[in-house]
Amino acid sequence: MRRAVTSVLTGAALLALPACGSGDPTAPTDTVTASPAGPATPAPSGRLPAPSTTTPSPPPSGTAAPPTAAPDPLIDRPDVLAALQRRGGMCPDNPCGSSLVVTADGTWTRTGVAKAQDGSGELTDVQLEALRRAVGDTRLGEASAFDGTCPTAYDGQEVVVSWRVDGRLRTAASCTVEFPATDPLLRVLATTLEDLPRD
Repeated sequence: MRRAVTSVLTGAALLALPACGSGDPTAPTDTVTASPAGPATPAPSGRLPAPSTTTPSPPPSGTAAPPTAAPDPLIDRPDVLAALQRRGGMCPDNPCGSSLVVTADGTWTRTGVAKAQDGSGELTDVQLEALRRAVGDTRLGEASAFDGTCPTAYDGQEVVVSWRVDGRLRTAASCTVEFPATDPLLRVLATTLEDLPRD
């Protein structure tokens, strides 16, 4: 499956974003397991048991949920329709990262790449309509969990896709869920990125 993701998202389309320049997954629920109680010991005949002076220990706490990443100001905006980000790896001055953000009116912004390729513009009506359909058809929110090794562990990059549906921004990361190579949103974002001007 990782090879399928790479073929879609790190092929010719994603090469337009050089490496140097977050169904939503839910936090795990804390689980508290109580220790089983031992058998009760009967009191001696004719005598009441002495009151216990032992303070019961609190039940063990469950495993805390991992911290939630801070919202990305480029993505966490009410006008964002969809976004594609790459993050991870080490560039000369800071961790590598790049992004393509498209708002509901078709305005796109590309950042974190070579200066000659950073910029903004507007999608054509055809491109915007294709992206809107893909946002409605994507099944990334229902993708199965990723159980491999995230490329960021060996100086690679993670791909993060965000999209807004019913007023709610959803995000899927390639190191959290499996990215189906045939998902319409992945394909349209890759095509859109490839077709953007590079001058």
